[in-house]
Amino acid sequence: MGAWEIGVVLTLVVVVLYLFVRETLPVSVTAMLAAALLMLVPARSWGGGILTPEEGLSGFSSPATVTVLAMFVLSAGIQRSGAMEYISHFLARWAGKGPRRQALTLGAVAGPMSGFVNNTPVVAVMIPVASQLARNSGHHPSSLLMPLSFFAMLGGTLTLIGTSSNLLGNALMPEYGLEQFEFFSFTLVGVVALVVAALYFLTIGMKLVPDRAEGDVVDRFDLKGFMAEFEVPEESPADGKSLRELDLLRGQGLQVIRVFRGVHVIPSPRSSLRVRSKDVLLVQGSRERLEDLPEKTGLRSLAELEHGLKDETVEEADEREEEERVVTAELVLAPGSPLEDQTLSQSVFRDRFDALVLAVRHGDRVAIGPLADTRLKAGDVLLVQGHPDAIERLENAADFYLTRARERTDFRKDKIAVALGILTLVVLTAALGWTSIVAAALGGAVAMVLTGCLRIEEFIDAVHWNIILLLAGIIPLGIALGKSGAAGLLATGLVGVGGHLPPLLFLIVVFAATGLITEVISNNAAVVLLLPVAVTAAVGLGLDGRPFALAVMLASSTSMLTPVGYQTNTMIYAPGNYRFSDFMRVGGPLNLLIFVTVPFVIAWLFPLR
Repeated sequence: MGAWEIGVVLTLVVVVLYLFVRETLPVSVTAMLAAALLMLVPARSWGGGILTPEEGLSGFSSPATVTVLAMFVLSAGIQRSGAMEYISHFLARWAGKGPRRQALTLGAVAGPMSGFVNNTPVVAVMIPVASQLARNSGHHPSSLLMPLSFFAMLGGTLTLIGTSSNLLGNALMPEYGLEQFEFFSFTLVGVVALVVAALYFLTIGMKLVPDRAEGDVVDRFDLKGFMAEFEVPEESPADGKSLRELDLLRGQGLQVIRVFRGVHVIPSPRSSLRVRSKDVLLVQGSRERLEDLPEKTGLRSLAELEHGLKDETVEEADEREEEERVVTAELVLAPGSPLEDQTLSQSVFRDRFDALVLAVRHGDRVAIGPLADTRLKAGDVLLVQGHPDAIERLENAADFYLTRARERTDFRKDKIAVALGILTLVVLTAALGWTSIVAAALGGAVAMVLTGCLRIEEFIDAVHWNIILLLAGIIPLGIALGKSGAAGLLATGLVGVGGHLPPLLFLIVVFAATGLITEVISNNAAVVLLLPVAVTAAVGLGLDGRPFALAVMLASSTSMLTPVGYQTNTMIYAPGNYRFSDFMRVGGPLNLLIFVTVPFVIAWLFPLR
């Protein structure tokens, strides 16, 4: 241990935190960069880099990383069978008409399910179910989506495989001489967290959840005034010219959404299409460009669209004439999608999916007009136009999900029992100690392919590689904190604070601090950075490090104050038409209740001394 090594590691921690918060680089790239630097920067107190190559690459072979990879595949197998959708629709029949009962019913599904299956697909499947429940009872999706996200989030505290941060923290514990947790070691803690959430929403919580109207598609995407219809008059100079010759291209700040030709509709026309007399063009662009269009092209402006595109589902589109089979759908980009952090131009979106992006909504901001340089983020809502088959391919291939309910026909319903059986076998073998969690999960992932629950290409697509790279890069940083002595130095300062507090109050402080820090960085990063410090400080105070490790692990799944603190919050932000402050108003009191109650249960299960 030396001052040089401590200084390098702490400086790197500060830089990594800054890049995580600012998202200057994708978080996975930042983590990999940190691992590389730890191997490259020489140590003065020992030979070679601060980390050896074996230590720097240990994240790739970590049981936590491999288990998380396998759990992504297991979740995909359950999802492709249709089991989650079947269960959610079945229980939705018992949800009644009141938002309070509906929220608790959704929680009864999402919470326990998220203890065994990744909560991202759980929430993705249940968003349209919750939205339809709300509409059927005369409410808006916002009344149910936030409770859904919170229940799914807390469900991850039920088991060791509930979240990647649980697995990651458990993998780090031997580094500090701590015995690892078993599969159901802290299930009671998760049960208490879910009960607290249920009581909260049963009493004051639902009074705080906003019931905010969605508005039509024009309102949600602020399209009014940015889309207009133009007719090609007889003997117009535009007659016979291509869209390229008329400069009706995205590069000129305009794009033609549809061409109405008699009884036919040409959706997403190519730039080579030649317009004819009496054609009607639906054009998108800035107000100024639309106003100048008649003079520059010879087109005749019709009335400005007051209601934009018809907000139709795939079922409604199927009832139209074959030549008019074009649908406008809202799709949400799920965390871990291969399109995340790519621009529409880089992804070759239109050619790749045969669909046109009309607008992109990121939180409260809406991008309209030329969208080629628009960078996609998890939780973005895309207004997409195309054939129903194209929309379905887009949803399946790019980890998008629809915001409205749709009956899918591509589920492998004959595999529901097989998929659930594989997951059950994984849980039992790991929980009973017949084999390690990583072996059970990996075996289950392979079984999903061998039994036909997943195709091999779906196996590969199911893995959120950005999460895997994040884990592989961030684990070495946790090792460096311990090896260099940086964790010990930080813990010394924490001991100065904790030494004046009762052990239980110190545990509450650690739990709350982790939960708050997770609002600005990923839960995995919070575990890697805080677990070494919390455990070292606890040991320095003569306390058992295990309950403090568990506090850090579980607190990283209590990010309810912002829409960006946890992936499920990001997913429901735009579909619920929420405001940033809604999460603080609803999540703040629940966070406070969790911060106070859960540490008591941890201390009861795992004595602090």
